[in-house]
Amino acid sequence: MKFSILRTRILGALDAIIGVVDKKPTHPGLACVRITAEANGNVQFAATNLVSGIRRIETSIEVTRAGVIALNAHDLRDRMQKTDSDDVSISLAKDSTRVAIRSGAMAFSMSAFPLDDVPSLASFGEGVAVELPGVLVARAIGAVSNYAYQGEDRPNQHQVRLRAVNARMVAEASDGHRVIMF
Repeated sequence: MKFSILRTRILGALDAIIGVVDKKPTHPGLACVRITAEANGNVQFAATNLVSGIRRIETSIEVTRAGVIALNAHDLRDRMQKTDSDDVSISLAKDSTRVAIRSGAMAFSMSAFPLDDVPSLASFGEGVAVELPGVLVARAIGAVSNYAYQGEDRPNQHQVRLRAVNARMVAEASDGHRVIMF
């Protein structure tokens, strides 16, 4: 795998997914971002903590060789913040264990995680897309978020669920005793 991307675009993608990546996860694969470079110029950044996941797709990227890698998300973001150039080149070594990253005068390598150890996000079917205005999503989350469980003993209930019902978006939250819907 090999592709070139602007530093601002890779940082934007990493900033978008970093919220679900634990700094000290129970499994090393949960600290990773899965990067998929496609021959059509799309580069996908995906991460999950097994409760929630985020996928960000950057388009019109110069992909020389398609492929998939998994890297420690926080380490990659820290290194990208220290680069001295806007152009970044990422390439996977032939043995698939190291990734070479170049940006201007800086060059470094990182260990790639085995893809089998990094959970992947469920994929949507071909042609399925969901677009919602940010204002609508923010209003829905704001309407129910105060009802989400706030204690530390049940972290799986610290969430707002968004789903589609009869072509309408529904936001739900629960404190363990009641469910609020918007």
